[in-house]
Amino acid sequence: MERKGRTTLGVPVVEATAAAAARVRSVADGPAGRLRLAAEFYTGFYTGGLARYGRAELSFLRWAIARGVLNPPSGDPPGSPWWRAVNDRLLRDKAEAALLAGRAAEPSSRCVALWCAFLRSPSAAAWYRAHNASVVAGYLENERSALAELPVERFMMNVALVRVLYAHALVARPALALGAFAPLGRLLGDPRRGSVGLFLDLRRAFPERYPLTGLVVEDLIAAEGHLPRALDYGIIVPRLGPLYAFAAESLGLPGVAGLLGDGVPCYAWPARRSPWHDGSALRLTTRLTAYAVRTRAGG
Repeated sequence: MERKGRTTLGVPVVEATAAAAARVRSVADGPAGRLRLAAEFYTGFYTGGLARYGRAELSFLRWAIARGVLNPPSGDPPGSPWWRAVNDRLLRDKAEAALLAGRAAEPSSRCVALWCAFLRSPSAAAWYRAHNASVVAGYLENERSALAELPVERFMMNVALVRVLYAHALVARPALALGAFAPLGRLLGDPRRGSVGLFLDLRRAFPERYPLTGLVVEDLIAAEGHLPRALDYGIIVPRLGPLYAFAAESLGLPGVAGLLGDGVPCYAWPARRSPWHDGSALRLTTRLTAYAVRTRAGG
């Protein structure tokens, strides 16, 4: 990259990526430090109401910390190499964008560029593009590590990805996400509002511990509440193909297409329709939910 001679805040731009990585390394083994660094992006250096944009991300991060997946390798119990790596990627991209903010400098990746674009012109759609690009990049880079996790953990990874991609569609493609109820999409999916917790708060569906030893995927599905069940099977699953296509195009990451197989999520997971199309999808409440938000013809 052509960066020689340019500086930002007195630091050569060529060093921004290294400086961002150093910041992440300094907090990597302390979950509280990770949370602090994540929050500083929204509150530490900027004005203009950015703090509220961090609401959904920080809530999810607190859940991850409570589970223990971000514990250091020497922790008791140790954390998850996969969850740590994905969070590292998100933190690094944000830290580099913060260093480059407002400067005529070339980011090291498209993900960082999207965070810079968000800082220049904050919006719900811009936040999702940046956030989801970093998260998906983390998924794609660390699939081998994901394969070392328990099957129930890998199922949870897919659910988490599906939910955050869907939340993006709520604000950027509401007709895709909600069909006839599209006008509600931008309100429900706004990361600054508590309503987004309906889609991104996994505490409603999964145990808050790690590792999930002694559990199988069917246990997780059986324990899921009625509302999360209706959300997953009645609203999101029927839209998976268009949803992943939208994500690949919007994020500029064609690798997203490979995370869906035979119409179901298959990140570090076999492309089989069960448990994504199990008997719960036939329940009356789920069928009614699917009918209510069906996509209009051509919508």
